[in-house]
Parts: sequence; structure tokens; C-alpha cells
Amino acid sequence: MLMIRVAHILFSYELGGAEQVAINISRNLSDCYHFTYFSSSGPIQNSVMAERIEYQSFDPKQIIKLKREIEATKPDIIHAHDFKASFLANFLFRHIPIVTHIHQSPLWQTTCNLKSIAFKHVAACVSLICL
Repeated sequence: MLMIRVAHILFSYELGGAEQVAINISRNLSDCYHFTYFSSSGPIQNSVMAERIEYQSFDPKQIIKLKREIEATKPDIIHAHDFKASFLANFLFRHIPIVTHIHQSPLWQTTCNLKSIAFKHVAACVSLICL
């Protein structure tokens, strides 16, 4: 059986709510999907690898290298878990469906400003996926 490959992208390097959600999704759906977890290196690596989830660290300052590393995993879906990851995924991967999963509600999101307008554009580009 050919598994659907999913790349989780997070910019955080410590275990928190969004990270736990990505780990839970990966652990609970591992029979049907192959997950690779991409984040900045740090304590999160131990949590991800303890669950036997494929992990790759990246340097947020080396975006082209990150693009190559994600493409090397040949993901069918990108699951972006924060605002930065969503912007980046939509900028770099126009040919791969992207799920944007925002785990917080910052004040700027509730007003009309450059960030909220930019994110509205990103949200309009996101693919709808029914799993």
C-alpha cells in the first residue's frame, strides 16, 4: 500500500500545544500516512523521535536548504502549524497542497493591518483537503 506522505512544518523548537498536536496526529495516523516533522533543532527533537516519527531540523535562516530538504521527502501534503510556516509553505510550495493549522489567536489577527491582510491572502491560497 502506498502511503500519503505528510510534512509537518513548525518554527518552534520546544514542546508546546502545536507540537503536541503534530505529534499526536503523526502517532495516531501512522498506519495510513508517513509523517516527517520539520522544525528548528532543540528539545522538540527528543519528543518527536521518542514517538518514532521521522524528524529533520532546519535553520530558519537557510530557506533554500529547507525547501530542498522538504522536497527530498516528496510530501503529498504540507501541514503548516503556525503563521510563519504557513507563509513559507505557500511561498515555496505552490504545487503541493497545504493545510494551515493555526494554534493561537494573536491580537493583530483581529484587526486590519499588513500581517492580517497578508495572512488573508495566504489563507485564500490554501488547499482544502478532506482526509
